[in-house]
Amino acid sequence: MFGFKSGSRKETTDPTTSGSSADERGVAAAPKGRATPSRKESEAARKERLKPTVDKREAARRDRESRSKQRDSMMAGDERALMPRDQGPVRRFARTYVDSRRNAAELFLPGALLILALGFVKSEAVKAASLWIWLAMVIIIAIDTVFLMRGLNKALREQMPDEDTKGNAFYSIMRALQVRPLRVPKCQVKVGGAPVTKR
Repeated sequence: MFGFKSGSRKETTDPTTSGSSADERGVAAAPKGRATPSRKESEAARKERLKPTVDKREAARRDRESRSKQRDSMMAGDERALMPRDQGPVRRFARTYVDSRRNAAELFLPGALLILALGFVKSEAVKAASLWIWLAMVIIIAIDTVFLMRGLNKALREQMPDEDTKGNAFYSIMRALQVRPLRVPKCQVKVGGAPVTKR
């Protein structure tokens, strides 16, 4: 009389029916002992599975290529790839001016290495001569640097009278001290002002 019909009990306890209704909602049934994941969590897990896996070697290769292209652009003088110290029309003009002339300051590093090597010679005459050579080289570099700065400042006043030239003197001197093949960015003009032709 108060008993349940067999058909009703089957409908309430049938796991297949409950499982299918869960699938229709788009949420997978959770294992025993775990809470059923929310729709948001299920969607996030599905998107994570669909993400393409990037090979580490491929990512490293792309990174190397990107850095290589950026360095090539920087060495070529591309304004977008230059460091902040090298950016701007004034710095570009200074680089061109320094690179278009022979600078005695270029002899500083080779001369310093030569004097250092001569210092290991036991002969006192050689050591004394190396000191005189060093002194003469310093004097020549100082005189040539004065002419460099006078010429550069005059050219800047004529070509770019409204531009800020703060820090340009130190920048130009440091570039003049570097050996031409080691300058960054690379020299865009030859000695005399002719453009460097790309090979």
